[in-house]
Amino acid sequence: MTTVLITRPKADAIAFATALAQYGFGAEYFPTIDIVPLSNWALPNLEGYDGLIFTSANAVHHFFTPFLSRMPKGFATLRAMNHYAVGIKTHHALQEYGIDSALYSDKGHAADLADLLRQIGICGKRFLFVRGTRSLGTIPNAIQKHGGTCDELVVYETRPFSSEASHDLCLLLSREDITWISFFSPSAVQAFFNLLPKDALPLRQHIAVIGSTTKDAALSLGFSVRAVPEIPTAEALAKAIASVTSP
Repeated sequence: MTTVLITRPKADAIAFATALAQYGFGAEYFPTIDIVPLSNWALPNLEGYDGLIFTSANAVHHFFTPFLSRMPKGFATLRAMNHYAVGIKTHHALQEYGIDSALYSDKGHAADLADLLRQIGICGKRFLFVRGTRSLGTIPNAIQKHGGTCDELVVYETRPFSSEASHDLCLLLSREDITWISFFSPSAVQAFFNLLPKDALPLRQHIAVIGSTTKDAALSLGFSVRAVPEIPTAEALAKAIASVTSP
């Protein structure tokens, strides 16, 4: 059986592994990053904002879960605000809390949402960008460029796995059945690259990525990307892999 190496945390990869199985692929997990919620953030006064922006489902969950615990009476006010999301998964994460995005980008990258926000008007508005420790700055830069204000609230940390995992990674890459490696974020690509010994390059495995931002990160490190889905979902990524090769 052809196996796909999944580099995201297992809890976040269930839908992808299920979709791969439907095409006859196996899945092997090797998370290169860990998502750790932060507890030391303080919520600013929401009345000063025209909307909240989320670029990942992790940002949604690690914001709303502690918010509901700390300030349950304030949820009605929060829910009535405009919420903007990058990607279908982030949009669906908001819906889990009974919130429909006022606007979301189904292309799954921040630049597209920034362009959509520009079309509805940014000048003079103030936004709260809820994010993790790693951000490319696309959203804040676009808002400031077009006359708006963007405050940033960091609610989780993205940590690379220990360099001691390099040996385990080499053992996995030596397996003949693992012919694909999948990435769901630029940080996962970078962490994977940092674990690779120099003599492991070039890789014999094919690379599949969730979207254009992750693709750019992979290309910048010298990887050749073979599969990118039209829409950034786990199911679409599995389909893209299947369309390129047969298990």
